[in-house]
Amino acid sequence: VMSFNNKLSVQIEKYKEDVIQFLMCPSNLKYWTAHKGICYSKEREQWVERRVNKEGKFSAYSVVTKRDGDHITVSWPERKVTVVFAAKALTFQHTTVTAILPSDCSEKFMSWLRQLLTMELNILKATLEKNRECIPKRMFNRLENLHLEIIGKKRRISISATELKGFKGEVL
Repeated sequence: VMSFNNKLSVQIEKYKEDVIQFLMCPSNLKYWTAHKGICYSKEREQWVERRVNKEGKFSAYSVVTKRDGDHITVSWPERKVTVVFAAKALTFQHTTVTAILPSDCSEKFMSWLRQLLTMELNILKATLEKNRECIPKRMFNRLENLHLEIIGKKRRISISATELKGFKGEVL
């Protein structure tokens, strides 16, 4: 992942239209982000994400995707969260995906967002290039923890006995 001021980019070996179609489908978020509770609500006739809110209760939030040329916007209107991606063809089968970061947020939030999107873009690349086995399970755990941190919650990461073989130190 390359970083430029308020942008993070990754190069993906995939046709631009294939990348855009993948990004446009909310159900694909579960493959490359920590947003696992996404489903289509027949009742609301739209995509929703079921997640824990700041009060610790489950809520369903709308998930809306829009395309404007090469820009894809994924938003959660009730949460006032929007993420913008740009897809640019480098060659016939190579695409650069850029996450455009907001410029009006705190340094602490920007640091959190950069960590999160760097991991998500790397997982997106591995997913689209059919190479997910190269992504360690701990990265997915860290991704989930970053999402929980933003609402002030932390989760213990369970570690298997095989991961602990030869480990010296304290597991937090």
